[in-house]
Order: sequence, then C-alpha cells, then structure tokens
Amino acid sequence: MTRIACVALHTVILDVSRYRALYPAALGQVMASVYGGTVMGWSAAFKQVRADWDDYYADLDLAGDDGVADMWEGLFRTTRALFRLAGHGEPGHDELTALARSLPGRACARIDTVRDDARARIAALKAQHYTLVVYAALSAEHIRGLLIGGTLQRDIHDVIGLDTAERFDFDAAYWQAAALRFHVHPSGCLVIDPRADVQSHARAVGMNTL
Repeated sequence: MTRIACVALHTVILDVSRYRALYPAALGQVMASVYGGTVMGWSAAFKQVRADWDDYYADLDLAGDDGVADMWEGLFRTTRALFRLAGHGEPGHDELTALARSLPGRACARIDTVRDDARARIAALKAQHYTLVVYAALSAEHIRGLLIGGTLQRDIHDVIGLDTAERFDFDAAYWQAAALRFHVHPSGCLVIDPRADVQSHARAVGMNTL
C-alpha cells in the first residue's frame, strides 16, 4: 500500500525568520527585471505593503465559503499596491491578475528558506518509503516556489495549496479530501505537524500523526 507523509510547510520545513528577511529583495529582483526600477525600490514598497498587510485583507475571509477567491483578491490588492508605492504605472487588469498569482512563487524560487533540520527529516521519511506531500494555506504555486528555492522540489511528490484544497482550515474534511486526492486509505497517511488541533483532525479520519 502506498504510504503518504503530509508535511506542514510553515512548522516543519519553512524557516519563517529567514523567509521574512530574504523575500523582499527576491520580490524586488523579479519586479525590477520585468518592470524596471531598482531592486531596493520594489523591496521597500513591499515592506510598506507588509506593514499594512492586515488592512488589505480586512474585509476578506480566507476561511469562508469564498476563501480561494478572497485569497486571490488579497494578492491582487497587495500586488497592485506595489506599483503605487514604488511610483510605477500599473499594468492592465489581466496582466496584474496573472502577476499577483505568480509573483510569490517566482520570488521564493530565488531564495533558500528551508529550516536547517528539514532536509534530514525529509531524507528520513524517504528512507522509510513515504511519498511526500507538503501542505500550507498558501497557493500551490507559492509552495512550489519555496521548494524550488530550497532545492527540495525533487523530493516532494505534490503540494496541497489553498487553491487546490479549496479549504483554509486543516479540519477533518480537509484530511478526508487529501486521502481521496492521493487515492490512499487514511491509515496509510502520516500527518507531520506540531499543532495539536491539526493532529486531532487528522486522527479523527483515521490518519497517523507525528
């Protein structure tokens, strides 16, 4: 029987402090290469956006019935704000929409934000013949970018993003859908996440946790 290990991105793989430190310049590099201006200017614009991040999402509900649409809307707003704060004319709606959806992944592919102990953990799971899946409440493309930047993409079979799961909460329904997605019985799934509520929901559908 196929065995799947579902590994939490934020609490197991991603070094959040490193991500916060490196991401602005990486975003600046992408924007400067496509739209001109300076890396420093775009980076500074993003830092302003990040400081006011909650304001851009204040009327959005990622955990609601329209969570995926709200995620895309939030990314559209924050990406649009970059142009205003950097003093650049913004592109048309369709181009801006496509940019908003691809920019996080493109920027993350330029930086290594993997925790120092993550590679050893992944190697140990592979040695036990687990097929590895990474999940997070981000878009799937954003997750893939982080894996590319950390040179882990060849070790990971697939990712579950907010847009693929169409759910924000890692509840029992989330894990039932994950088992169906990968055509595996819940007893063949191992969820690796230190959060007690996530573990409880996974065990409720018959999965193992670590």
